[in-house]
Amino acid sequence: MQIDGVDYYTTGELVYQGLGGTQTGSDTLNNWVRRSFVFKTDTTQSNFRVTFRNNAPGGGGNDWAIDDISIRTCYPNMVYSPSASPTVCAGQTLTISDTVRSYYNVYIYYKWQRSTDGGTNWADIAGTAGVATLTPVGGLYQFVDSYTLPPTATTPANNGDLYRMVVATTASNLASGCNYSDITPVTLIVLNNCIDIDDDNDGIPDYVEFNNPVALQDHNTNGIPNWNDPAYPLYVDNNADNVNDNFDWGADANNNGISNYLDPTFLPWVDTNSDGVNDLADKDLDGIINQYDLDSDNDGIPDVVEAYGVETDGDGIIDNYIDTDNDGFSQNVDANNTGVNASGIGLGTPDFDGDGIHNYLDSDSDNDGIPDVVEVAGSDVNNNAVIDGFVDANSDGLSDNNLLASALLITGVDISPVDGRADNWPNKNMDRDLRPNAYDVDSDGDGIVDVIEAGLPDANLNGIVDGVIGTNGWSTAVSALVALNLRSTDGDGRPDYLDIDADDDGIPDNIEGQTTAGYLLPTTSDPDGDGLMNPYDNAPAGFSGAGIFVYDHDFDATPDYRDAGYRW
Repeated sequence: MQIDGVDYYTTGELVYQGLGGTQTGSDTLNNWVRRSFVFKTDTTQSNFRVTFRNNAPGGGGNDWAIDDISIRTCYPNMVYSPSASPTVCAGQTLTISDTVRSYYNVYIYYKWQRSTDGGTNWADIAGTAGVATLTPVGGLYQFVDSYTLPPTATTPANNGDLYRMVVATTASNLASGCNYSDITPVTLIVLNNCIDIDDDNDGIPDYVEFNNPVALQDHNTNGIPNWNDPAYPLYVDNNADNVNDNFDWGADANNNGISNYLDPTFLPWVDTNSDGVNDLADKDLDGIINQYDLDSDNDGIPDVVEAYGVETDGDGIIDNYIDTDNDGFSQNVDANNTGVNASGIGLGTPDFDGDGIHNYLDSDSDNDGIPDVVEVAGSDVNNNAVIDGFVDANSDGLSDNNLLASALLITGVDISPVDGRADNWPNKNMDRDLRPNAYDVDSDGDGIVDVIEAGLPDANLNGIVDGVIGTNGWSTAVSALVALNLRSTDGDGRPDYLDIDADDDGIPDNIEGQTTAGYLLPTTSDPDGDGLMNPYDNAPAGFSGAGIFVYDHDFDATPDYRDAGYRW
């Protein structure tokens, strides 16, 4: 048998011996014999010629006939995992995979799709299309691709949603619908009674990320916080996780099938950007609520790091995660080992500058006017305190461009005590003290506070940028600037606040910043932990301080530490 004149297949000898024959391949019962083969067309081919030829010599008994010729596409075999009907707890991520095996190495284009109407209509999932790299396995060609459903796609309302991966031999076929998918798609099963009090595994419990102090208070002084106290007025726990649904954005307090953060009847309801998500649950307004968001303020620093948790691998999840009591909360920050009750607040929500906005929600955690994203060397060209080039294919709230090896800020390991907290900060920590730059009012340790070295206003000399602090924890005056343009006196590409010799004259700023008579030696003493050494801290028991009152010996309005032309 030939395809376009090329021999592709021979049936071999088809022997007829009559009834009772035993020869392999023979028609022993006077039935039709089925034969088939596989062939491959060119990528641009739209037709072909099939030629059948009887290779047997002529003569009596050489009678044969052909019937029921069929030609069909040789589709790949596709197998979903973990199953075709995976279960997931409401508000949790779920990764589904598809293993694609094909006879020929042509099915390499793929994308994931979702249906919310039982398969009548399918919508492409943004960011999931790609071109596979095939691996030979058992005589076939194989590739595996995965898609992670974000928490917003695993609410109770998503129960029964369908997912599938479609494949094609060309990009145009993939786009046009000339593609293939497994006949049976993935059917999502969402469970609404799972216990997980830390949905994003950042070491901060969901009732803490609810960001309402009432949740952590004890209304009747019985030793049980309100989030966990059945005696709290209007306590409700529809999902049986021992957390008051009124203090959990992912729960359904009124049991109407709509999660609190999506429910306009769960008051107060605020939705300034009209995305259907309560703004009170979503600090950075990216559509992913804080308890599902690994970077709740989109500054490129994971929440676990901003809460001083240990995070050495850049995945945004607290290191050494283990959950022995099945409450979804990492044991290294869990206050007990017996379930949800008395689990505590984990890493909590540190507020370094004491402005009432927790670090993980604060765009400028040390109130020096320099956004956190800039202090960890992230890109913020448009000066909005949000990481530029944000891409989030898996909807975990952490930019895919600042993940793992590309993470903006990771911590040192958890040495002693092993408590889930970082014991050292080797990265983005210019002066190698106990604080990385974003939480250090004097990042280079020269005694001159960052706000002064950055050239930002601090008329009252308290180490804090002047003016109104916005709801995002950042100066409204600085945020109104078209560009930040941090001062770099010597133009070496390093801003002054990270440069111990700002004018590059060979004399350290610590020396040039002070008078000879009033010179104070630097120390490592910093009792209030704000990054400003004690000799230069006029508020040693509180946050920040004046730092060195920079000296201008020749009164030319340029302090000596920035005046390369000045000579004693």
